[in-house]
Amino acid sequence: MSAIIHCVGCPSQLRVREDRFGELIRCPNCKSLFKVDRGPDGLLAIQAVVVPSGSMPALPAPPPLPPPEPPPQRAYRARVPPPTPPPIVVHIDLPDPKRYELQEPPFLTDDGAVVECPWCGKRADIREREFDDELACKKCEGVFTVSVRDDGMIGFKCPSCFVKMEADVEMAGEDVACIRQACRYFPIDVPASPVVVKKVKDEEARPKLWPMRRTLPSPPSPPPPPPVDPRLCRRCGLRFVRNPTGICWECRKR
Repeated sequence: MSAIIHCVGCPSQLRVREDRFGELIRCPNCKSLFKVDRGPDGLLAIQAVVVPSGSMPALPAPPPLPPPEPPPQRAYRARVPPPTPPPIVVHIDLPDPKRYELQEPPFLTDDGAVVECPWCGKRADIREREFDDELACKKCEGVFTVSVRDDGMIGFKCPSCFVKMEADVEMAGEDVACIRQACRYFPIDVPASPVVVKKVKDEEARPKLWPMRRTLPSPPSPPPPPPVDPRLCRRCGLRFVRNPTGICWECRKR
């Protein structure tokens, strides 16, 4: 508890704690000394103290102030990211999209075949369930069928005289000569698979032409190729040959 008193030397008001009663108190303004006591009736009595010069008594040291309490710190909760689940690794064997880019159609694939439309020549992927069915080309709407021969033979045509030829499956990918004696074109690549592509001859199934295109005259047919001397080399066309293969000795070395 404390009490408010008036200084004996100036009009200043001082606050004195109860534990300082009976001790010498110095006014901070006028430096006057006095004592504060509590009487038997409970009233406060202030007594001025006169000290001669040179005999100033030593005032007791004030008690040390308690250390200030630190301000309460706010508790922060660290933001911990949620644990990352381990990655799920699934091994799926997908077909390589560039696996069949360099092969010439038609040829068989894992789930079907790759062929060319007989009407416009567009490359098409055919599924196995679509074999022997009438299919329409997405570009020209031409209808054709795709089938696979199961007799162990591969059918193809000579690019020079267009004669139909057949070869055994074991000769797939090899070079052969035309069976026609007047042509003997060489080399002819045997297809790699026994895939047969046929046009549908039905008039309604053929690609529809615009009426304006029907009135236009048909372009002139290209001139027939010049006759090939059977004694000339089939590759260079310069040297005469005397062997049944149709290729000169210099072209064989290359």
